[in-house]
Amino acid sequence: MKTTVLIVDDKPTLREAFRQALSPTYQIRQAATSSAAKAALEDGEVDLVLLDLHLLPGGRDRGGFEILKWIQHELGRPVGVIMCTIADDIETVVEAIKLGADDFLSKNCGDEELLARVQKTVAKVRLQRSRVVAERQSQEETDRLVGESPALKRILAQVDKLADKDETVLILGEAGSGKELIARRLHDNGWRQKQQQPFVALNCAGFPEALAASELFGHERGAFTSAERRQIGKLELAEQGTLFLDEVDCMPLSLQPQFLRALETKVFDRLGGNHSVKLRARIVAAAKTSLPAAVAADKFRADLFDRLNVIRFELPPLRERPDDIPLLAHYFLKKLSRKNGLQIEKIEEAAMRALLAYRWPGNVRELRHEFERMLALADAGSACITADMLSAQIQQAVGATPKQRLHPPDGALTLRQARMLLERQMIDDTMQQTNHNITKTAEKLGLTRRGLQRILQRHGKFFTDDKE
Repeated sequence: MKTTVLIVDDKPTLREAFRQALSPTYQIRQAATSSAAKAALEDGEVDLVLLDLHLLPGGRDRGGFEILKWIQHELGRPVGVIMCTIADDIETVVEAIKLGADDFLSKNCGDEELLARVQKTVAKVRLQRSRVVAERQSQEETDRLVGESPALKRILAQVDKLADKDETVLILGEAGSGKELIARRLHDNGWRQKQQQPFVALNCAGFPEALAASELFGHERGAFTSAERRQIGKLELAEQGTLFLDEVDCMPLSLQPQFLRALETKVFDRLGGNHSVKLRARIVAAAKTSLPAAVAADKFRADLFDRLNVIRFELPPLRERPDDIPLLAHYFLKKLSRKNGLQIEKIEEAAMRALLAYRWPGNVRELRHEFERMLALADAGSACITADMLSAQIQQAVGATPKQRLHPPDGALTLRQARMLLERQMIDDTMQQTNHNITKTAEKLGLTRRGLQRILQRHGKFFTDDKE
């Protein structure tokens, strides 16, 4: 997507000269007055401004310096500024730079110098944005998607196909199932991440109804009693990146018509504002699987649901993909063990059986929290995760001695989990009989050596020592 340059000058001939030089590389917009320049900047599309230092007086025009101050203190969004003038006045240059201009350019310059200055400033603005994005990512401790189950792999394959698209995406799934990670993958695997566009997340259940509109759309100074300054909303902060709306089913009904209009028209107004802002971000929304039920109960607008439901993913809960539990367990063990300064790399067999037998009502998030707790409390000399390190809730749910519980109580396991648990126990018993000889174990179980290794990998256990 092309960078947009706004040329602000009261002389049509100069605007046209700059346009001809820059249009092969950049998207060009023009303004002859400060009021027109402000209106162009307000809609959110401008990345760089070539700003005439001396605009004609009269009406609402305030001159180049006043527009520069407005950009720096009122716009609320990073935009590159190159001040342009005929005079080569060092004092004026110094003043412009002090006020926040990125560069200074004589209107008498040639096309090569113009292009070079613009390219330099565009690169500077992109670097500033990339630092902001990197800072946000470093502050957010995000996990990566881990899993080899067929259901998850199908979803990820579709996600990767859609990364460069603009269509709205709706992600349904139980709490803790990884909806935000899907949204991040949509963002990170496409052009938005490559061009350092931001990923902005907003939890719609995190704000009272009175503040929700301001968080989403932003507000102008004086829009309400406590609005002492302009605030840019999440729709605008996301720029051309991704806005992830978590728990969208909790969006107040009073706000839903405004949001629907923004999605359909691609423009919105800040609270108390007079200028429409263009919606450029891709919208990815997430909700619990009860969202269709909320529509049926008139707790969520059907037309908004239809507008969000262009592309829909339904994430399976962790209990429906038990093959991924060992992979996730070892992923969290490695990541959090290092974070806590520990050297724990193994999970005891009894502990793994308990993890497989547990239902995980909190899904992947609950599994992560379990490892956070265990590793925070682990002794410095611990060599592996043992069953007695598991929380009392898990031990009680699967039995105090899960190794001896071949037949859990009715409803404790899904059929797939029970099959996996039995498979694990049969392999363990045979491994004991063969002194952990993989080739002999495979023969006793009627498997090839490679087939057994694939099963062991699925269980999160990798055996590399062959005692043949």
